[in-house]
Amino acid sequence: MKLNYLFIFLSALAWVSCKKDFQVDNNDKNFPLELRTTSTGELTTFSWDEVKVSGFERYVLVRSPLSIPVGTSPAANQTVFESTNFEDTSSEDTRFFVFDTIGYYRLYARVNNRWLESNEVLVTTSALVIDGIHQGSIFHPDSNWVIIMKTESFGSTIGKLVLFDLNNGRTYSSSVSFPISSIEQIAMCVTPSNNGSAELYATTSGSIRRFSLPELTQINQTTSTNTPFSAVSYRYNTLLTTNGVSNVALNMRKQSDYAIIRSHSRNNYFDHRTLGILDTTTNLVAEASPSLTTLIGIDPVSGNLTPVKTVSELGNQVFLFQMPISKDRQQFCPNARGKIYDRQLNMVGDANPTPNNAIMLDMTFSDQPNIVYALMSDFFTGQTIIKKVNSEQATVLEEFPQQGGITFNRIGYLNKGLVLIASQLNNGNNPKFTAQLINL
Repeated sequence: MKLNYLFIFLSALAWVSCKKDFQVDNNDKNFPLELRTTSTGELTTFSWDEVKVSGFERYVLVRSPLSIPVGTSPAANQTVFESTNFEDTSSEDTRFFVFDTIGYYRLYARVNNRWLESNEVLVTTSALVIDGIHQGSIFHPDSNWVIIMKTESFGSTIGKLVLFDLNNGRTYSSSVSFPISSIEQIAMCVTPSNNGSAELYATTSGSIRRFSLPELTQINQTTSTNTPFSAVSYRYNTLLTTNGVSNVALNMRKQSDYAIIRSHSRNNYFDHRTLGILDTTTNLVAEASPSLTTLIGIDPVSGNLTPVKTVSELGNQVFLFQMPISKDRQQFCPNARGKIYDRQLNMVGDANPTPNNAIMLDMTFSDQPNIVYALMSDFFTGQTIIKKVNSEQATVLEEFPQQGGITFNRIGYLNKGLVLIASQLNNGNNPKFTAQLINL
C-alpha cells in the first residue's frame, strides 16, 4: 500500500448516555482506553470508545517514531490531536505530515487530574524523504512530478536535482552539480521532446542543462552570460527566458541547443521577472515583476513582442519558480499580493484575504472553481500555514498550520491533488525534505 500522506479521521462512539464512574486499571495488560485503527487505501482511521465520565478534561493522541513507553504523559511535540470535548467525533480531521515510515500512536485521556492511556498502535507509511535543503522547485501536473533543486547543507553553493514521482511512490536523484550564487537564478521548466517524452530544462548561474525525465539523465549542457530568472516552455522546441542583464530582457530560445531565436530589451529588465503561458493559440504570455504585471502577445514566426496591457504592482514579491495559473489558463496570480487576474488583466479574485496578518509565500489554484490555496508566514509567530480560500468571496475556508520541527516550503496542485513540500531542519543537523499529498 502506497501512503503519500497520512489523512487521519478521529471518531468516538457513544456507548452510554449518562456519566458514570470510570474503572481505572492502568497497566500494560489492561489499558482503560482502547485505540483502534482501520486502513483503506491511503486512509488510516483512528477510533475509540467515548470517555463520557465525571472529571473528563481532554483527549490527546500522540505519534512517535519510537515505541512510546507505558506510564508516560503525552509530549507536546508528539501531539497530533487534542480535544476537550468527550463527544468529539472530529469532523475537523487531524492531518499529520510524516517524515518517518514508522509511527507509534497512543491515546491519552485526562480524567480527575491524571492521565489514562491506551494500547499502542503501529502504523507504517511510504513517505518519500530526501536529505538536503529545498532551494527551488516546480510542479508538473501531467505526470504528477515534483522537481526540486536542493543543496546538501546550509551555506552550500552546489545544487543537485531530485524528482518525486507521486504516481509510483519513488524518487530520482541526479549527481550533476549546479553552481548556485542566488536562488533567484534557479530556473526550471518541463518541455516536450521530439519523441513525445518529457525533458527538463534547468539552469543556475550561467550553467544551462537539459535532462531526460523522470531519470534526470543529462542530455547536454552549455554556458550563458544571460542566466534566466524564469524559463517556460512556449511552443514545440521553443523556450522563453527572462534575464537580468543590461542589454537583454527576454530571449526566445531553441530547446534543442539553447540557440537564441530572438532577443528583446525593454524597461525593468534588471528586476526579477517570472513568466507564465496563458495561451499558445493566441500566443499570450504573462510577465510579472516587482513593479509591473504585463500581458504580452508574441508573433510565433518573427518573435516580435506586442504589449497587450500592463498594471502597476509596485513593491510586491513575485513567485520565483512558477507563476500560479488556473488549470483552464483563464486566471493567474502574478505575485505575493495575492490578487487574481483574468486574461484581460481584470482582477477577479483574491488569494490573500488577510494581508495584515501574514506574508504570502506561495499560492496554487485547485481544480475546483474559485478555490485556491495560499501558503502564508505569520507576522507574529513566524509559523507557516496553508489557507484554503474562496478567491471570489475572499474568505478563508480552512487552515492547516505547520507542525513542530517542520517548515512548509511550497504548495502546488497536481492531477493527484494538493501537494506540500516541507522541510525538517533538526536544528541544522541532517536536514530533510519531502513532497506529499495532503487533503485540505
